[in-house]
Amino acid sequence: MQTTGDSEHTVLFLKEEDRQIKKIYSKEVYQLLEEAYRDCGGINKGSGFKNAEEMIEKIPSWRLTFSDEKLITVMMFKDKGKGLKMVAYAPLKEIDPTIRKSDLDFMLSNSHAELSGALLIIVLKHLGSKWKQYILNVNKIFNTEEVINLKKYCSKNQIPKNSEEIYTRLNKDWTTLLEECYLRKIGDEFKMKVLIGKI
Repeated sequence: MQTTGDSEHTVLFLKEEDRQIKKIYSKEVYQLLEEAYRDCGGINKGSGFKNAEEMIEKIPSWRLTFSDEKLITVMMFKDKGKGLKMVAYAPLKEIDPTIRKSDLDFMLSNSHAELSGALLIIVLKHLGSKWKQYILNVNKIFNTEEVINLKKYCSKNQIPKNSEEIYTRLNKDWTTLLEECYLRKIGDEFKMKVLIGKI
């Protein structure tokens, strides 16, 4: 376990061996994640987890931020063999900008993530004009049969319904980013994503 922070906030980074500490916070962590992912199919979608116990088994690294001993943000990581991959983050709304900055800076410096929807927009706004420096080539991470590159195969009318809103937003404000987007099957449906961070 690693502990960092300042006079107002405490950040715990828990690893595989910190299971006893994870058990203390697991229900609170799961509840925060469940709330954050409720509108996009739930935290159990794809290779997610259906309860707090399964979360402990499946997710080796947790980054938890507390304010006055209250859990305020959660960031979850798996080790995919090419470094840490951020696989879940909460909350997406109503968060202190300093805490958000700390979370996103950590993620971008220490891991990579497949992003879509609200979190992708949050990260792009955080990066500002530097966003191109953080875009990763998806074909170096996944087998080519796992992803469908947007620029090669898709026109607007082929975008899945679950990704139409984010496609429209990117097409308006980050048009060139669409060239780096791809479709990948999550659970039983395809979703548009982009790979961002560090390998």
